[in-house]
Amino acid sequence: MISQDAEELSYTRSPLIHVLFPLMLGCTWASKEESFLNSKWSLILALVCFSISLLSCRFKASPLIWAIFFYSGIVVLSGYFVTSRTPEHLSRWDELPKREVELTLKVWKPFGTNDAFGRVSGVATVVDAPVHLADLKGQRVAYHLLPREKGLSFNATQVFFARGELLSAKNFDLNIENRGYYEYLEKMNVGFKLQRGLVLRLLDAGNPFFAFCDSANRHLSELLTLGIAKDNPSIGILPAIVFGKKSQLSDEQTELFVNSGTMHFFAVSGLNVALIAAAVYGVLSFFPLSVMVRAIMAIGLVYLYVVITGSSASAMRAFMMVAFFWSARFVARKPVAVSALISSAIVAILMEPTESSGAGFQLSYAVVLAILLYAVPLSQLWQDAWNPERFVPLTTRFHWLKIYGAVGRWLGNGCIVSVAAGLASAPLIVLFFGVVTPGSVVLNLVLFSIIGFILMAGMVSCMVGLVLPSLCAWINPPIVGLINLIQIFLDYALKIPGIYISHLKMDTNAGIAGCLLCLTVMALMTSPALESRKKLRVFAPIITGVLYLCVFTSAK
Repeated sequence: MISQDAEELSYTRSPLIHVLFPLMLGCTWASKEESFLNSKWSLILALVCFSISLLSCRFKASPLIWAIFFYSGIVVLSGYFVTSRTPEHLSRWDELPKREVELTLKVWKPFGTNDAFGRVSGVATVVDAPVHLADLKGQRVAYHLLPREKGLSFNATQVFFARGELLSAKNFDLNIENRGYYEYLEKMNVGFKLQRGLVLRLLDAGNPFFAFCDSANRHLSELLTLGIAKDNPSIGILPAIVFGKKSQLSDEQTELFVNSGTMHFFAVSGLNVALIAAAVYGVLSFFPLSVMVRAIMAIGLVYLYVVITGSSASAMRAFMMVAFFWSARFVARKPVAVSALISSAIVAILMEPTESSGAGFQLSYAVVLAILLYAVPLSQLWQDAWNPERFVPLTTRFHWLKIYGAVGRWLGNGCIVSVAAGLASAPLIVLFFGVVTPGSVVLNLVLFSIIGFILMAGMVSCMVGLVLPSLCAWINPPIVGLINLIQIFLDYALKIPGIYISHLKMDTNAGIAGCLLCLTVMALMTSPALESRKKLRVFAPIITGVLYLCVFTSAK
């Protein structure tokens, strides 16, 4: 029998789903149509739609009427919300040449030090400018500057004064190598870039908490490189896994992990946050604390880890999933993973509306939703089916039989999760990265536990290093040696014909439709309608795979 918790996980209603999808639609619409959505008429229209939806409930009209007007109200209201937060496009700057300017900037998203010259980069907001450049106030600017003070690094909320060459987004020097970076800036509504200049002075040190986390990040990253030769090409991989510093990877390493479908191991996301959250909650369980106090402390410690890693979008999304899941205990409600997932998605969009159209956002939620909808209930079915010791009396069970059963359940659960995640993400990976990685299901199954061990070993190295840094020189080399073995394994695996296919192109609508198609099939195959025929659930990947043949015909 499938456990009751697994059934509730899949079938529990999540009414916020009625907000999430129109919210995403409104954000997408706002990126294409700003003139109407940025006017007061859009607020009036939204109010009218909500009023009609309420009246339809009051007079018990058709649910279809409620849905049409409620969804329309959310779409229009979210569109207005996005456009009102978007900096005004200064069209006059598109025709102006590059010029030297002096600006006061407040850091919004720091990217850290990226080159051998010590230049810092990130995205900031203009807080002050000369009178003749007053229209730049409030604009987002990407900066790539050399600090006059050596070793200076920036964290969020710091304010600095800089001089450099300013150019508008229309004049960015686009090429194949930096196209992804400039596409990211476009989605973040960054209209300018300040380069070839200096950070003259720091005006405000910013929030002390962020300064502490930035200092901790740099110190802990240095601990993870102790004992590793400076010329070792893998010296930056351990900090990349633990703290998500993908910039530490070489171009060859990045290509290797992208083509193998394992690049997600270097993003501080669900895997990292889930392991840290489980470890923190496990340690707190040894203390005589109430459930609420334990949840509050666990949320605070996990948030500290997320901020120390740099508060990347993927890390914040994963943290919000954990926070909403645990926060159900505050109101004496049973935590439901699907509701926590949807709530975190809504908050993530409200915090940064442009994220909803990004690859990271769509991949994160598609994969997690596929695991919750399909992998969890099917894993319970597999655990019930694979139980070789069930008919053997306890007194006559051998240890090898228990090990055999445990290994079989672990392999089965791993395959189910890998297949569910791979199917849900495949169309989006083709859409955003132009790569299909059929072998990623097997590779992720093999590497998932190993990467989890490396992550935890890296965290142990950091904790030990805070007390005895010299011990890190003994802990880190074996970990890096294991990472080198993983690279060798992936290098040989990619030589197998058909394990990955690159240079594909897919229409945006086809990619999103393929992902939604997969999630729909998984939801239907695990619905209560098939309660009496649970074994049919194993055919969901086959059905989805056949339908993908039609979707992928648009990929060239």
